[in-house]
Amino acid sequence: MTRWELRGRIAVKGPRAAWQAHLVWRQHPGRFEIDLLSAFGQHLARLRGDAGGIELLLPEGQRYRARDAESLLQERLGWSLPLAGLYHWVRGVPVPGEGRRRVLDAAGRLAALEQQGWRIDYGRYRSADGFMLPGKVVLVRKGLRLRLVVDRWTLETVKG
Repeated sequence: MTRWELRGRIAVKGPRAAWQAHLVWRQHPGRFEIDLLSAFGQHLARLRGDAGGIELLLPEGQRYRARDAESLLQERLGWSLPLAGLYHWVRGVPVPGEGRRRVLDAAGRLAALEQQGWRIDYGRYRSADGFMLPGKVVLVRKGLRLRLVVDRWTLETVKG
């Protein structure tokens, strides 16, 4: 599963601020694009990445680049998203080759995972093209809580 799109909602709560947005994540081999949108569909931010680095685009035309998403988001938005891990966790799998503690549900899927200093909890799974994929993922680490609810998964048929 290297080419997919998810549409849903994200909520982030940190020690100093909280916000929520609609999310569209398009993943292609070697690159990704994540759009954060207001409740009315207005672009709040776009995060793009490939082997050359990460770019954050804001509605006022501002562009910021960095080698990794974590430092770029921390610097520009005040919180860090574990994008390298989230690529795996959002699909219901641990980051390969890294230490972890996990709890499986009755169907053998991840119910909870501890990895890279994050606690990841899975609320429910949904079927998408024969795969059972998470419908809700909650990440918690050092006062930061990120909740991602997936409304729709699209696999292998993503355009662009």
